[in-house]
Amino acid sequence: MKEIKKAWEKYIREDIIQEDVVRPIIWQSWQRCKAYNLNPKCGIGKKVDSKKLKQIMDKNKELLKVARPIMEKLHKFVHDSDFIIILTDDEGYIIESIGDEKIKEKAERMNFSIGALWTEEEVGTNAIGLCIKENKPIQVIGAEHYCEAHHSWTCSAAPIHGDKGNLIGVLDMSGSCYKAHKHTLGIVVAAAYSIQNELSLIRSHELIDTTVESITDG
Repeated sequence: MKEIKKAWEKYIREDIIQEDVVRPIIWQSWQRCKAYNLNPKCGIGKKVDSKKLKQIMDKNKELLKVARPIMEKLHKFVHDSDFIIILTDDEGYIIESIGDEKIKEKAERMNFSIGALWTEEEVGTNAIGLCIKENKPIQVIGAEHYCEAHHSWTCSAAPIHGDKGNLIGVLDMSGSCYKAHKHTLGIVVAAAYSIQNELSLIRSHELIDTTVESITDG
């Protein structure tokens, strides 16, 4: 982690990338963040107003209904481990947050909470933002984050897809960078896949019901 921190400092101060230290997906994101003129000392999520939030929540009712029980089960495995489980919509707006009060309070201080936009353009290099941009699972640890406020965090995010393969949301698990583990990403991917499967089953049942009703009507 110290090597990454030094590489981050070198890039921020001198615009020099140490490609032998930093992963391509990370330094490419850093370059985009610099092009956005993002402040590397910031990293606070921007919250929407109550009207916009209601629209977002209404639009994602089904995703929330399916995801919550799976997120709660996942939280039981990480209870008292200072990890928070986050769900966003396809644009990166946080629509659910489950975790212990201590970690939720820490997350709230940088608006890592319901109603905040957590894209790369808004808060710099982070797992949710990269997951949306790359449409694949990603883990970001410590100083790999572009904004220094996130350097004490590790985040693992996986995409949730609809029936047509379109991105409909992102599942993320975040906590202390000192507790980072590759297995965390695998757990998040499995949970995201479970949400995806549940949604597909609902769609299948709806299709069967519609077909049966059409036959009956005929």
